[in-house]
Amino acid sequence: MRTETMPYSSNTENQSYAGLFSGVSPKVKSNKARAPFAGIKAHHIWWGVGVSAVALLSVTGYIFRKDIYNNMHPVVMQQLSTGVGQRKLIKLADGTQVWISPGSTLQYPQTFNREKREITITGEVFIKVAPSATHPFVIHSNGIATQTDGEADFTVQAYGNEAYAAVTMVKGNAAVAVTDTASSTVVNSSDLPADAVKQTMLQANERAIFVREELVIVKQKFASADRHMQGRVNGSYEFWGMPAVEVLKEVQRQYSEPVELRGNYYNCKYYGELKAQAPLEKFLKLFAESINAGLTKEDGVWIVNTKGCSK
Repeated sequence: MRTETMPYSSNTENQSYAGLFSGVSPKVKSNKARAPFAGIKAHHIWWGVGVSAVALLSVTGYIFRKDIYNNMHPVVMQQLSTGVGQRKLIKLADGTQVWISPGSTLQYPQTFNREKREITITGEVFIKVAPSATHPFVIHSNGIATQTDGEADFTVQAYGNEAYAAVTMVKGNAAVAVTDTASSTVVNSSDLPADAVKQTMLQANERAIFVREELVIVKQKFASADRHMQGRVNGSYEFWGMPAVEVLKEVQRQYSEPVELRGNYYNCKYYGELKAQAPLEKFLKLFAESINAGLTKEDGVWIVNTKGCSK
């Protein structure tokens, strides 16, 4: 909400105009000293007072009615969570469809009875927003808010244990803004990307990356947004040079069997695909081979032990 600054004049400014009236005649000066309403008829004064009173009552009445409405129609929140390997689809009260990925939580109102349709997510969701010109749709997700007014398809990835969050637009447009202002990290502005911002507008085939530690957003082109979204909805994940440790975070959301990464894996990146319906061992063999690692199983835990990867 924009706050308007009211124009004003300081006493010093008023005094600077005193010289303009220093030579006026006594008659004019005496006229200046008359009461401010001396030349106005009484019924005009009362008419003005009445209009002001009506305006004040209208504003007060609106606020009062809004408070009564909010008290009589409280927001009843629901929560839906998914476990390891689980995927769920829900249709919200306004017709918006939400696909919830494994290890995610969606908080949403039973009915949308406020000016904005607001939900909160932790994890990953794919959303087809039902359009509304009068009730914007807002998604709160671990430090950022995404708002759209019209029909829009997009994905939000915002797991709590990740250094990044992402909003990827497939259809329509949305505004993405940083809402988390509490950071213990002091960042030199010269160290930030040149295109780092606090808020941005996304069109189709664009992505906003939220850098959690620095509380900034970096916008990117993302030509394959539709294929990316459909693939992940169906449990198919593509990795194009993702750090090995991040790949295993994704794997642990899909499979209940524990996996441990050992060795000098800091420079290891993985290029390949994970199909959540396939056996875990099959994927881990390909993964280990690609990062120069051995694969063993100890006490029910898969161990991927790499000798290191070249940069």
